[in-house]
Amino acid sequence: MGLASPTVLRRLTQDERDFLARLEGGHPITPSERRDYAHLIARLTRTGAWRSGPQRTARASVGGDPALSSGVASALRAMGVRVRREPGDGSLTVIAGLATADPALTTALMAASTPHIAILADDAGAWVSHVIQPGLTACARCRDVARTRANHDWPLVAMQCVRRTPRLNPLAESVTVARAAARALAWLDAEGAGREGAGGEGERVDALGAVTSEPLLPEPACGCGAAGAVGDEVAARRARWR
Repeated sequence: MGLASPTVLRRLTQDERDFLARLEGGHPITPSERRDYAHLIARLTRTGAWRSGPQRTARASVGGDPALSSGVASALRAMGVRVRREPGDGSLTVIAGLATADPALTTALMAASTPHIAILADDAGAWVSHVIQPGLTACARCRDVARTRANHDWPLVAMQCVRRTPRLNPLAESVTVARAAARALAWLDAEGAGREGAGGEGERVDALGAVTSEPLLPEPACGCGAAGAVGDEVAARRARWR
């Protein structure tokens, strides 16, 4: 059992062999298995041949494009995170869309002060946001404001992209999903003040899977509060989303 720190087990019953086969295949241990095969689990853990997965209590949710968001959901579930397809349900939400985020989704998340990550795919790859903390860090609308400043036709383009299905090649899609899931895990695993540095910064994944930094700055014209003063003023600005 195991390759990095292999352990040879002898004189096993058929039930024990079946259990180990399921364990190697990534099957989660049920309470009854933990009780019935405690001796095997203890030995494998002691020798380093098997390590239990992280026991996470945090919940997350996904929304937007089913292909990208479902990929993130699967990755998070494999790491012990409970995930629901109800945006806003949990400590963090991951949303995905074509070039721009669905304004109905982002407005609801901002109004509820729900931290979220946006995956925005386009014909050149995808952009994975930092963890957006409403009123504190730049939001998806800040990005639209910046893009409108660079191209006055952007609002018309963005409007046509809402709820359309993004298409990424398998390589770019797998890297994008992995980056978003890793960022979500880092945030969920951090606690208290530690989350301040766990949000990361925006990244661009190109069509070949290469990742480069593409941070997003708060835009005063957005009105989300991230570009303004802290305290009561931020609270007042955030109230505009309600």
